[in-house]
Amino acid sequence: MTAGLDYQLTPETLLYVKGSRGYKSGGFNLSRPKQSAFSEFKPEYVTDVELGVKSDWEIMGIKARTRPGSVPRRLQQHPTFGHTAYQRAKLSPVTENAAAATIQGVEAQGSVIPVSGTEISLAYSFIAAKYNTFTDPLAGNMSGLEFPFVPKNKVSVTARQELPIPANGRFEPVATYSVQSHVRGDNTFSPTGVIQAMGS
Repeated sequence: MTAGLDYQLTPETLLYVKGSRGYKSGGFNLSRPKQSAFSEFKPEYVTDVELGVKSDWEIMGIKARTRPGSVPRRLQQHPTFGHTAYQRAKLSPVTENAAAATIQGVEAQGSVIPVSGTEISLAYSFIAAKYNTFTDPLAGNMSGLEFPFVPKNKVSVTARQELPIPANGRFEPVATYSVQSHVRGDNTFSPTGVIQAMGS
């Protein structure tokens, strides 16, 4: 279920808010014995709220487009106690349930068109994703653990150049460079589980 509201503040500026509610069914870990600690996992419910603004503007003859202040927030929980499914490797991979998790973030995107046919875009995102309450039957209290493989900071720059070719065609080369902060590569608090920042 999704609902949203847009407000055209000016001809160049749009404000919006969007909310959605999602569901993911539970299931069974077939590799585990029936009625054992990890034989099944419960359903997952996700509530998502996003606020944002989109704007086109021009300064000193340079056209630009921005999308700052987009703030997604997701709370994942089971209807009674709250459960978030995640993958954990023990003797064999299983899916188990955390009590609750919150993902909060901010992202901003902007594009500049210095001359006709040339566009330079910059995108930045910040995501804070962690388990609020989570007690693992084997590993103990995992509350506050960051989500694995979710970088807190990510920046990308894209350059696009439109080149006309005969017969009303066009050639548009695009180059993108992205860099992200470190991520956690496992579901533990171990410092050895951290993957360092990288760019590509």
